[in-house]
Amino acid sequence: MKFNNIIIVFYSLFLVSCSDKTIEGPEQNPTIGEVVLDTKFEDGNFPAFSFSEGKVIKIPNTQGLVPDITISVHINEGGTPLGVFLGSFDLKPTYFFKYWSSSVDSSQDYFDSLLFISDSLFTDLALPIKDGQVWAVTTHDGKYGKILIKNSLAYIDSSDINNLTPYGEVSFKWEYQPDGTNKF
Repeated sequence: MKFNNIIIVFYSLFLVSCSDKTIEGPEQNPTIGEVVLDTKFEDGNFPAFSFSEGKVIKIPNTQGLVPDITISVHINEGGTPLGVFLGSFDLKPTYFFKYWSSSVDSSQDYFDSLLFISDSLFTDLALPIKDGQVWAVTTHDGKYGKILIKNSLAYIDSSDINNLTPYGEVSFKWEYQPDGTNKF
């Protein structure tokens, strides 16, 4: 009799676990990833990156999302692109340069071992951007992130000869601390 009761309990648990009803909580956005951000202006929107959303967003947007990282092309007086730089949508001090190495492995190791961001003097812009740099970032809502620049490029887009346009792009690995602390 005891054995039959155990079988019934296990069978009941099996049926419950196979149920298509799932308990869903609030959807969590990613806190780490890689992204490519560019300067393409399309349909009246600029691309920008949001740590809290964990992705590239468009600005302006109807959802009221505020980006943390914007990108622009750095050009000299003659109009020649020198590279790209990062800014913030709200023009507040956002970036603190942490490390640079021409070795991808060294930069990756530093990024991975950066577990604490101290209260430092953050600047308005991340300039100049170079491959292999690690930057600490404060978000628009006072939280912390970090980025590892994987690749960047800038050039004059001449696909429309009547409208030569500077184009820039940066790819970076990122990590975000959503709880507001400066520890990863």
